[in-house]
Amino acid sequence: MANFAFIYTPSEAWIGGKNYYLSLFSKLHDDLDPTVDTVTIFTANTLHIEDLKSFNKFRVVQSSLLKSHGIYRLAFRIANKLFGENSLLTYLFKSHKIDLLSHAYLPKWTKIKSLPWIPDFQHCVLPEYFSPEKLRYRNTIFKKYLANENFLLSSNSALKDAINFFDVKGKAWIYR
Repeated sequence: MANFAFIYTPSEAWIGGKNYYLSLFSKLHDDLDPTVDTVTIFTANTLHIEDLKSFNKFRVVQSSLLKSHGIYRLAFRIANKLFGENSLLTYLFKSHKIDLLSHAYLPKWTKIKSLPWIPDFQHCVLPEYFSPEKLRYRNTIFKKYLANENFLLSSNSALKDAINFFDVKGKAWIYR
């Protein structure tokens, strides 16, 4: 049995991301055999979760650690800088016996496997639409993700871009 997890923190600024996750959850829900695997969705305790109610095979865990504002957001950002991306959630994931965090990154020291997702390489193809700060940030984060043991891409086209623009060290998985 494997315990898979997702961090789901949709925002009005990224409706495409919300729709992507809901579509992914729908497909997983249709295919999931709960006697074999479990899926846990971690989200903010301030989020209205009506969109997730139909996924009755999933566990939904709401936590203040995933709030997008206030002291929790500040603590999350500081922990990301000091200990690595999403590191503040390690105890939460371990308390729910998570084996793999999908679509997000965790540092190796957490001993929880992660499958970070890179949706596209727009900043490489169209750098004029990104600030120098955003270009540096995306390049740094993408290098880290592409060095992870496994990573997730949206298409074969994204894999070609990854190979063209970066030194790919991990294994790519294409989600269609």
